[in-house]
Amino acid sequence: MSNSLRKLRNKWLNQTLIMILILSCVAQVFHLIRAIEQNDFLLFGIQIFVISLLFLVTIRRKKIPLEYKFWMLLIVSSIMVFIGLFKFGFFSAAKVCVPLLPIYFSFIISYRKALIILTVYILVFMAAGTLYDLGWIQYSFDTNAYASNWSIWVLEASVIVLMSCGILYFSYSYGNFIDSNHIKLQTQHNELINSGVKFKVLFENAFEAIAVFDDEKIVDCNLKMCEYYGYTKDKLIGQKHNFLISYLSDEGAYFIEKVESMFKNNIDEAQQFECKHKHQSEKLFDVSVSLNMISLKDKRLMQVVIRDITERKKVEKELALYREDLEKLVKSRTDELTILNEGLRSISLDLANKSKTMEKENSELLSKINALKKGEV
Repeated sequence: MSNSLRKLRNKWLNQTLIMILILSCVAQVFHLIRAIEQNDFLLFGIQIFVISLLFLVTIRRKKIPLEYKFWMLLIVSSIMVFIGLFKFGFFSAAKVCVPLLPIYFSFIISYRKALIILTVYILVFMAAGTLYDLGWIQYSFDTNAYASNWSIWVLEASVIVLMSCGILYFSYSYGNFIDSNHIKLQTQHNELINSGVKFKVLFENAFEAIAVFDDEKIVDCNLKMCEYYGYTKDKLIGQKHNFLISYLSDEGAYFIEKVESMFKNNIDEAQQFECKHKHQSEKLFDVSVSLNMISLKDKRLMQVVIRDITERKKVEKELALYREDLEKLVKSRTDELTILNEGLRSISLDLANKSKTMEKENSELLSKINALKKGEV
């Protein structure tokens, strides 16, 4: 039972308790008149006791659970109906309640339970009729006078008004409830349709190729998927996951292994890797693949998102070649500088040696000049 329907039924039951209590108190005035006329206060006393119970339930209606209130109302109503049938037989106002009470109860409980209550009421009604027919129960009042008594007619009318108004009110409330829920459901339905349309537009026009796998077979894909592989959607749907894989690379085998493993082992963790896929023209191209398990209507599906990274791989390859050439150039320049540096070091050593030789020669020459000067003196 939905929460909103439960609240509505609880509201009905609370209003019914109030309505029955008020009408019962009014009806007791006429019951008192009837008891005085017939000098029989036993039934009146029982009715007062039942109404007292009803009063206690009504004043605490907001604190009592729905189920308890219903069963209390069912017990009180059944006691009143059964007493009326066995006391007044065919002249009892309770016979009006035999079909109407189960109809009323069907707004609160299931139709099966309401049908069981109706069956019990009919059986009790026929049992009372059988006892009167066999003479085991006799009318204790003048039936002609009873049927022509104005207060009895008023009492009967109050029962008819009570049951009729209650059922009409429930029908009106239930109709409003259905209308309001129909509007809500229609709104939700439209929102779901709009969401579905938006999702389909995003799905079909996504930049990446997207495919949905069910038990390792493609069940749906977008237009980019068809563009990547050169197949129509009808051709792709129903194909197994290895249909697009290049067996020339280890990455292709890895893709197959991952897809099968995620389905068989119920792996929910997303997987991402790179491999080569094959176009319809047998041309291979590099792709980045993301695998993710999703649940849809209690069914496990795999969402595969594929991005063509051929250009990126081409750029990466060119950058690698450029880096390699640059490294070779740097090495070549380094080698040249090393050789040049060795040459400069050799020249520097040679110059240093010559400088020492010249210093020595200069020293010797200076010594000779000094010696000559001393000889002249």
